[in-house]
Amino acid sequence: MVEAPSARSALVASSVLRGGQVAAAAEVAAGGKAAAPKKGAALTDVADKPLPTRLRLTVAAGEASDASLVEVHPDTLEALGLSGGDCVLVRGPKMRRTAAIVNGDAKLAVGEARLSATALHNVKLAEGGELMLETVAPALA
Repeated sequence: MVEAPSARSALVASSVLRGGQVAAAAEVAAGGKAAAPKKGAALTDVADKPLPTRLRLTVAAGEASDASLVEVHPDTLEALGLSGGDCVLVRGPKMRRTAAIVNGDAKLAVGEARLSATALHNVKLAEGGELMLETVAPALA
């Protein structure tokens, strides 16, 4: 007759299967201190500071050259980790939103964004209003 494994042996087996816990326990036993990984950090960029995914901007005077374009200062693009031609989400008051293509314009001040009349109407904004510019994660095919 074969006996069922005990609960303790199942726990020991599961800790061995998890991989890194055995090495961390050995390091602690050797006198070292195990470092806990940061929450949300990728393995490849542990030392890098994560970029923000959204910024609050003020609507600048004038209109963008295209209906689907949002123009911001190049430093704002860099702060979000974007480049010209990337897709962003523009949020206005009461969480109204519209998708747009972002482009850099050095004539704008840092912290300002210029939208088309159509985009301003979609998110119910006017000159001087505040908007939230969010990055959009690319869809994996």
